[in-house]
Amino acid sequence: MSGPAPAKRLVAAKFTIDSCPNVVFDGSWRTEYWNGWACPGFTFDQAMTVCETMTRLKTISRFEHDRESDQFLIWDFDDDEPLAFERDEDGLYWIGAWYWIWETAEEQ
Repeated sequence: MSGPAPAKRLVAAKFTIDSCPNVVFDGSWRTEYWNGWACPGFTFDQAMTVCETMTRLKTISRFEHDRESDQFLIWDFDDDEPLAFERDEDGLYWIGAWYWIWETAEEQ
């Protein structure tokens, strides 16, 4: 009898996103891809840096961290409802993973 496959270990890496050219973010991942794009996770401080940078560069409209639900809420310019990214069991927020066009800095 076999159980679920064990989760891949987290690997620290640097990431870029198409909407913030020439900006590199620190994060972690399990070397998994979605539609050919990297799926990074971020600590709280790293997620704050990502969201603050994206807001400053006008890539997103605004963001907030909801302490009660421990989620980052991110508003796009065209959406009334925010995208919600909650903290996982490893303490990471998967900001834009499986949604945005992330690459590892080495892939650029």
